Amino acid sequence: MKGTQVSLSKRLHDSTFLTGSESNACHPVITAKIQIWRGTIARLRYKRVRAVHIIINHYRRYKVKSYIREVRRRFQNVGSMKDYGKHVKWPTPPKVLRKLEDTLQSVFQRWRAYQLIKSIPPADLPQIKAKVAAVENLKGQRVDLGLQRTWEGNYLATKRDNPLMTPAFSARASELKRKDKYMNTLFSSHVRKVST
Repeated sequence: MKGTQVSLSKRLHDSTFLTGSESNACHPVITAKIQIWRGTIARLRYKRVRAVHIIINHYRRYKVKSYIREVRRRFQNVGSMKDYGKHVKWPTPPKVLRKLEDTLQSVFQRWRAYQLIKSIPPADLPQIKAKVAAVENLKGQRVDLGLQRTWEGNYLATKRDNPLMTPAFSARASELKRKDKYMNTLFSSHVRKVST
C-alpha cells in the first residue's frame, strides 16, 4: 500500500516538473487551451456587460416615454380649461430630461400667454400694452396704478382730467414729439412736488 502511494505521487511530481524538451512539446498545447479558456471567459463577460447596457438603455427609453405620456395625459385638455392649465402640476422628469422639462415649460407658458392675449379684444390691446409698459417702468414705486379700471395713460390730454390746460399741454406734447421724435405719450398725470 505504501509503495503505490509513493509511485503515484512520484508520477504527479514528475509530470509537474517536466524536462526542457518535454516542456517545449507540451507548452503550445497548454498555451492554446489557456487562450481558448480566456477567450471564452471574455466573451461571456462581454455578453453580460452588453446585456446590462441593453437593459439600461431600454429602461431609460421606458422612463422617457412614460414621462412624455404622463405630460401628454395631464395637459391633454388644457385648451378647454378656463385658466389654460395654470393649475396643472408638472410630473417629475427623469434626470435625462431635466433640460427638456425647462424647454417644455417655457413653450407651454408662451402658448398659454398667447391664448390669454388672443382672448383680449383688439380694441383693448393698446391699453394693455400701456399698462404693461407702466408696470415694467414703475416696478412697485406706485401702490395703485389703476390696472382694474379702463386706463387711458395720457390724462393731461383729456378735458375731463385737465380742463384748463389741455390745449397748452397738447401743443407742448406735439412740440416734444417733433423735437425728440417719439411716437406717443404713455402716461401723463398731475404730480405734487414735495421738497425735502
